Amino acid sequence: TLTNPATGSNSVTLPTANGSETLVTAGSDISVSGTGITGDPYIIANTFTEVDASTTNELTDLNLSGNTLTLTNPATGSNSVTLPTANGSETL
Repeated sequence: TLTNPATGSNSVTLPTANGSETLVTAGSDISVSGTGITGDPYIIANTFTEVDASTTNELTDLNLSGNTLTLTNPATGSNSVTLPTANGSETL
């Protein structure tokens, strides 16, 4: 209960949070469990299934050195591409 200290009146009683005031909706590949109260907090988890069953073939590093962009992939090693550099003849 909040009360105006100068007058001792005009009080407002605030509701106690119990989780019902919060709506958590799971999207694609996401699960939500729990009720949102202190004893049963919301737990949000990723339920995505790796398509090719390998978690080691994803890009793990991008590196730009000068105008060379290198993509590091543990399954295939490094792949790089040389980006064009501006020489003043470009048009917008």
